[in-house]
Amino acid sequence: MSHDEALAAVKKAVAAEKITPGAGENITAWLTESRYAEYAPQVVEHIDNEQWQTLDDVFWTIIPFGTGGRRGKMYPIGSNAINDRTIGESAQGLATYVKGALGIDAELACAIAYDTRHRSREFAELCSEVMLANGFKVYFLDGYRSTPELSFCVRHKNCSCGIMVTASHNPPSD
Repeated sequence: MSHDEALAAVKKAVAAEKITPGAGENITAWLTESRYAEYAPQVVEHIDNEQWQTLDDVFWTIIPFGTGGRRGKMYPIGSNAINDRTIGESAQGLATYVKGALGIDAELACAIAYDTRHRSREFAELCSEVMLANGFKVYFLDGYRSTPELSFCVRHKNCSCGIMVTASHNPPSD
């Protein structure tokens, strides 16, 4: 299935109410915008296999950033799922916010920790790469850590921010 055929199938799926309009918009973005190019083949495969319910679940909205961070089910693609793309966007959003709040002359530092949940270390490493690319000194707490340990490190090392990669309040499937 070509990209054009996939885009046409998405429009038909929205019209047939197989997916929500929000999912259609987000899927279209992931198929047409260069920043999502590496994910497009997986999206096309899902469309070709008519996995409309899955596509609707993982694309119906953009996963919100709330007081507890971003929470959701893990899935390799989708704007409403925890995956490399949404974790990277979260880290970039934090870096942009902290840099804006503290100013360009601030010494930027970020402590990063992870727990035993599936892919926590990988996501923590991705966050570390993003923060380093934004000029932050990173304190990477290697090994499984609890949130209070991260909090201690943030204070002890005088960090600008901290990132705790955990799904501790989510169901085990996440």
